[in-house]
Amino acid sequence: MTAILQQLGIDRMTVAERIALAQEILDSVVAEQPRLPLSEAKRRELDRRLADHAANPANAVPWEEVEAAARARLDQRMTVEPDEMIGAFLQVAELAHMPLTLAQVRYEVLPAPHKPPKDLPGGLQAVYAFLLADRCLKVGKAGPKTKARFTTQHYGMHAPSTLAKSILANRQRLADVLPPERRNEVENLHEKKAVKDWIQHNTTRLHLFLPTATGALTLSLLEAFVQCRLKPMFEGKVPRPGKGADVLQ
Repeated sequence: MTAILQQLGIDRMTVAERIALAQEILDSVVAEQPRLPLSEAKRRELDRRLADHAANPANAVPWEEVEAAARARLDQRMTVEPDEMIGAFLQVAELAHMPLTLAQVRYEVLPAPHKPPKDLPGGLQAVYAFLLADRCLKVGKAGPKTKARFTTQHYGMHAPSTLAKSILANRQRLADVLPPERRNEVENLHEKKAVKDWIQHNTTRLHLFLPTATGALTLSLLEAFVQCRLKPMFEGKVPRPGKGADVLQ
């Protein structure tokens, strides 16, 4: 404590009391400051917005809808800690006699709503995960020869195992992890474009990259590690009618 704080007796106050006092002091400073004048450009913009609202009051979005949308976005926030995962994987790789450095493993997050990546970065291979808030829907891996797995396949129906296929084949499983007010979203998914749009709008993508020089075995180890950590809901191929169901989703 400085001498002036001790003279004022602030050193004898609790932390909560000091925080409250600091806030009151800041409020008093703000109250005594003269208001900054609006520039002419800002004044014209305010007038334009007021006139637009007066002419089109139905275009205004009620606060309840804004709040609900904000809360929905919060519900979609990613709870995975990539830095912690990478640190733990480096230990696993060391135990597997595949030593890696921190500089060799990097991550990328595409928060919801996201756009599918256009390409796999050159010289890299990746493990990717589709996340719905604190739940993982699917984990996969991709290298230079399987870039489509990383970019487009999981949004459609053409590959043997895709997230879109898994959702359509297991709508109830996905609905069960959604809040009650959102379950009709999944029940109404019947077309592949609707599923693609839902994936892009609602899921966050986590990418973990390794140099291709580390090899396919290291990539497989990373994929297995991520699967164990995130426990994805959907794994394996969607069984075709008449072909049995020996591979679980």
